[in-house]
Amino acid sequence: MDNQEAIKQCANYLPRGREIIRVLDAAPMLIKTRPEAKEARELAVNSLELVVELLVRVKADIKRGST
Repeated sequence: MDNQEAIKQCANYLPRGREIIRVLDAAPMLIKTRPEAKEARELAVNSLELVVELLVRVKADIKRGST
């Protein structure tokens, strides 16, 4: 995946950032009463991990001088 594609993928997640954070904040209480909250939390964590991984990759490429 090239940097432009990685940046586009990150951009897809950023508008949902607040929603992801709300899920993570509410998850501990909801997991006790609603099993689907655990899955939502896992998806939110995976989304954040993907964004971080892509941004780290782009940053490394930029430091090396490739675009």
